Amino acid sequence: MVTRYNNFPAVSIGGSANQVSALVMLSKALEEAAKNTLRQGYTYDWGGQTREEIKAGSQVLIIFGFGIVFVFLVLAACMNLEVPFAVYYLC
Repeated sequence: MVTRYNNFPAVSIGGSANQVSALVMLSKALEEAAKNTLRQGYTYDWGGQTREEIKAGSQVLIIFGFGIVFVFLVLAACMNLEVPFAVYYLC
């Protein structure tokens, strides 16, 4: 039986890491090993959680920054506007 990924013959290699930072180091080490050992015409691709983390990249920092700005703007608006009684306790 031939395993296929994106309609190409494929081999699945599995691994696990104990920590998130170890996962990043593991993926970089595997990328380096693939560059050094795979022949011309062969490629590699990630799957599962690693694929999602690589696709996300630094979006976490951008989203966190937008969250901080949003909270700041909401609190600034609460200080400058007359707010209903129920919302007053949130500010």
